[in-house]
Amino acid sequence: TTPVFSLDNTLYLERDLSLFGYRYTQTLEPRLFYLYVKGENQDDIPLFDTSEPTFSYRELFEENRFNGTDRMGDANQAALAVTTRFIDPDTGTERVRASLGQLYYFANRNVTLNSTAPQTNGESNMAGELEMALSRSWTGKADLIWDPHDYTTERANARIQYHPGFRKIANLSYRYLKNEQSQVDASILWPLTPAWHVIGRWYYDLDDSKRLET
Repeated sequence: TTPVFSLDNTLYLERDLSLFGYRYTQTLEPRLFYLYVKGENQDDIPLFDTSEPTFSYRELFEENRFNGTDRMGDANQAALAVTTRFIDPDTGTERVRASLGQLYYFANRNVTLNSTAPQTNGESNMAGELEMALSRSWTGKADLIWDPHDYTTERANARIQYHPGFRKIANLSYRYLKNEQSQVDASILWPLTPAWHVIGRWYYDLDDSKRLET
């Protein structure tokens, strides 16, 4: 039995804004999420499918830092984050949303997988997200994990999509993982006639300068 306490606080601020000749409602949403989970020794419980998730902006607000139910991570921490949105005041459409946040730890994390050493760092990497809907046809999304100690990017993903109509889609994506991956991925689905479509993909590794898939 593991007691869990969390407290989620968000403040919503908004203002009218004119940018490049367009009117928007801009929001500013600072968020504080505090989490306390009592530490319990769980070494006698077998590990079946539990793992550590890939760190992302969403993980800042999770109550368990593990996937699965074989481990409940101990915690005494706070997530500080801020989100801003640009909203069309006439239609309510969210044109841009950007978020940035970081975890601050007040105690070591002693519950680990496979009896590894406790985690002693005082803060996490910074995590950010960006989503754009610039028009009905063009959308974009990006996420970033940045190490504030080494001033390096640990992971980054970006995608832009053109979707002007039914079964008309073109994607261009970029994926980066520090010291491991730097890749471009382009794909398309497009009608030539009512009966014929073209489907294509080009997947390229920038570090090795070679095609991975076409």
